[in-house]
Amino acid sequence: MKKAVIKSLVIVLIFTLLGGGGIVSALAAEFSFPPPEVTDEQWDAVWNEIDETNSAVALTPGSNESERNFAWQSGAEAQDPAVMLSLTNDMSEPVTFTGTSILNKLTGMLTNYVTVKGLEPDTVYYYQCSTTLDESGVYSFKTGAEGALKVIVVADIHIESSEDGAITEKTSGMVWNKFLEKVVAREPDVNFIMAAGDNANVGAAREYLGLFAPPVLKSIPLATCIGNHDKKDYHYRYYMNNPNAYKSLLGGMLGDDYWYRYGDALFLVYDSTNGSAYDHFNFTKKACDANPDAKWRIAMFHHDLHATIASISKNFEDRAQQLILDPIISHFDVDAVIVGHNHRYIRTNVLKGGRVVQSTFGKSEITDPKGAIYFGNTSINHVNTSSFPGVVLDLENAFFLGEGVMTYQVLTFSEGRMNMKLYRLDDGTVADEFTIKKSAGNMPQTGKGKPLGYNIVTVLTFIYALVAKIVEMNNFNQLLNK
Repeated sequence: MKKAVIKSLVIVLIFTLLGGGGIVSALAAEFSFPPPEVTDEQWDAVWNEIDETNSAVALTPGSNESERNFAWQSGAEAQDPAVMLSLTNDMSEPVTFTGTSILNKLTGMLTNYVTVKGLEPDTVYYYQCSTTLDESGVYSFKTGAEGALKVIVVADIHIESSEDGAITEKTSGMVWNKFLEKVVAREPDVNFIMAAGDNANVGAAREYLGLFAPPVLKSIPLATCIGNHDKKDYHYRYYMNNPNAYKSLLGGMLGDDYWYRYGDALFLVYDSTNGSAYDHFNFTKKACDANPDAKWRIAMFHHDLHATIASISKNFEDRAQQLILDPIISHFDVDAVIVGHNHRYIRTNVLKGGRVVQSTFGKSEITDPKGAIYFGNTSINHVNTSSFPGVVLDLENAFFLGEGVMTYQVLTFSEGRMNMKLYRLDDGTVADEFTIKKSAGNMPQTGKGKPLGYNIVTVLTFIYALVAKIVEMNNFNQLLNK
């Protein structure tokens, strides 16, 4: 049990990362953020510890800004998962939060889930995760200032390994780490990070270890959704502790839709690999009914329903989800939609029911839009390097980044405004900016009943999702029996 702690202290001495660096010990003098950059040798130390223990602490958003969720892996005999929380770096006078565990039958390890509650704004907390078999090093995070909300948006991280060994979870994880170092150094006051699916490449367990390996993610929550590459295996659910998860009737084995609330913004996260309109609609209704005073409704899912013609042609998955999710986005008056999948940045015009109702071409802001704007994203490890100079946009999109570069978005929420800036990673310049404004008293309005024709969509997709679930369960059982 003490071996992991000793190793963590050694790595701290090597790194000299303080507080918010993510790997912290009682030797750390005080919280400091963002951390200095990690060298290749230091990354070797981080990965070697994770690889040896087959475990990485995952920090994800809680139900609201006063909570944080934790997940990590332990041996099958471990009991009593807990997170100790303290206001001091020597972990004196800790408050202990207990949780639950489930067995990952594919790896034989337990995944521990704990939620920490009652957090105060603008406060530094130190924490340590433990079971009867092991305990982590001491890490730290700082809660956001009251009323402030800044979010970094990425997609298609694709932690992976190649057959020839040239790329490994370790090396692709380091690409992700260097990306985060640059971004967080520029945006140190970020509240959390949103990742729009394809976090892994084949859904393997080690890929998720690489996903949560960067030290900075011990201090900043990462909110993810399921992508088609995540669904190539069954490990996603064992590395995520997502809040307010909807118990779907026909959802897959990786996880379900979930929501969380920060300030005036309600975040709705969908599994777009689940083809059940019934589940997605009921999830959205429950989430919106539970947050009637949320001024903003922000959705995130993986599939890009409105990809540009010059990027990637719309495929069957995107077309099918258009029938399912576009009506939901409109019916529940969602303001903005974060997507990935096509490894290209796009910003649509204002869409309602998947159709353009207001053009934003050549504009930088809009007040009280009559629908939602969809924002696509580039990739981290699978950057689309081809360029489309002078590209002609289709009618749905107002802006398309024709150059194949790595980018990220920063969403900032203030009174009556949601500002989005798209930054190039290489030089930090702004490649696109758009602001959605809302007049005082303009609150999201949920439609009555269901969208026209949606009952037919519900029945047809119910059958499709039922067959998909049966096939998925059969495949899972075959893996167990190998």
